[in-house]
Amino acid sequence: DAWAVAPESIDGLGTFVGANLVLESETTMNVYFQPASGVDVSTLTFTVDGKEVKPVSSGGYCIIPITRIKASDLDREFAVSVTDGTASGTFEISTFGYCYSVMKQSVNATYTVQLRNVLRAMYLYNAAANALYDTEE
Repeated sequence: DAWAVAPESIDGLGTFVGANLVLESETTMNVYFQPASGVDVSTLTFTVDGKEVKPVSSGGYCIIPITRIKASDLDREFAVSVTDGTASGTFEISTFGYCYSVMKQSVNATYTVQLRNVLRAMYLYNAAANALYDTEE
């Protein structure tokens, strides 16, 4: 379920462990993949919706950036895949999946009120963009 960001194991390759959002002049979602023990990261190929994406390595993770997410695509699911040429797997994720996870965990006061308010605003921004683009087509 792309609305819940939870670890997703890909047999023999590793685990998609989470995501975060970068909200600047454009929206970027960084997806974190932790290679399995003994997996040579240089042999892995990552794609988002079929297009190859170069990961950034940091702290034992491969970070797969999904960049330039439009306001009307905040509710869209992206297919993130990994392969070593033999084994492969795919995980679906959306920016709203991240938002849902944050809001769900907010019950325990894990995240700030400011972050929760930004995520609520993103939801309304997406709804307005969808309404605008739906009437233009």
